[in-house]
Amino acid sequence: MTENSASMKSIHALEENIKKQSSERLVDLLAYFEFIQETLIIAFNNDGKPLPLKDVPNNPKLFVYISTTRFFSISKIAMDITLRGYPMEGMALTRTLIELLQCTQYLVRHPDSIDKYQQGSIKLDKVIKMAKHEIEDLESSFGRYWGLLTRYAHPSPDSLALQLQPTSQNGFRINLVISDSKKIDDVAYGIMVALLTQYLTFRWVIQSDFSVNDELKKRDQFIFDPKNIRKFAGFDRASDQDLEQLHSFLNSEID
Repeated sequence: MTENSASMKSIHALEENIKKQSSERLVDLLAYFEFIQETLIIAFNNDGKPLPLKDVPNNPKLFVYISTTRFFSISKIAMDITLRGYPMEGMALTRTLIELLQCTQYLVRHPDSIDKYQQGSIKLDKVIKMAKHEIEDLESSFGRYWGLLTRYAHPSPDSLALQLQPTSQNGFRINLVISDSKKIDDVAYGIMVALLTQYLTFRWVIQSDFSVNDELKKRDQFIFDPKNIRKFAGFDRASDQDLEQLHSFLNSEID
């Protein structure tokens, strides 16, 4: 895009073109992503009956239900803007998803802290720090990913200069919309894995409080099938043994 060609009309057209190409390229990932979203809607609906979640002190089930509805909307928006050519903004929202995921999982393991967190006496930074220290190897792997996302979630030199491209006349041009397929795909897979992990947390915590009908069971079997996780969620580097162990664990947790 040159300086003279930039307009809101041309930007909208470019966004639509990038989204079309991204959607065609990531058709399997997006189908799996939407399948999990639809499954969450089925679970939220609970056969049209209110979920029996009482507003009692330090209720992990109510907390994970609320956090998962928030996760649903953020992941949906993050995926849409990423596909349209805004992977840096998608990364910023992915950082929010990771924060929400780590916060949810820690507080589910430590329900006595839920009310303190919601009342503000325990801050998010402290929850994240405690979560990283509690699980072996989480601090190093989570820290690297966290650091990478943080670089693009804030106005750091990396994020501010990333879209600048020098020209032959000692000037520069800026791509307002990014069409780099690798950047878009990497962010899309990150959002996908975050949603999959949050769905597992939701199903594990809420399982006894809603109607697990045949449709939901069938969907869970598809979502957590090792072949589908490998094919649709970008787990190309995971070994068959690791995926089988994950499948066995998931079956024991959600059956």
